[in-house]
Amino acid sequence: MQLAIFPALEVLKGGDDLIRYEGSAGVFRNSCNKCGSFCYKQIGPDTLVAPLGALSGDVVKPTCHIFVKDKGNQAIMFDDL
Repeated sequence: MQLAIFPALEVLKGGDDLIRYEGSAGVFRNSCNKCGSFCYKQIGPDTLVAPLGALSGDVVKPTCHIFVKDKGNQAIMFDDL
């Protein structure tokens, strides 16, 4: 799963179906009430973490690989990074 960090984001659909719970002090996980999928985390007042697959449009271009030693058998998608 590729994640990105944002200062803010807008939920376009399904906002009423989110379950929000505090996993640790000041960290809130927001998941789908219907299927349980992770949607985004709020870390403090100004930091949100969201999976890139959940975002609309061409939002972020990857700039580096992280945790590639632990990637398993998955192919690295962006060899030029």
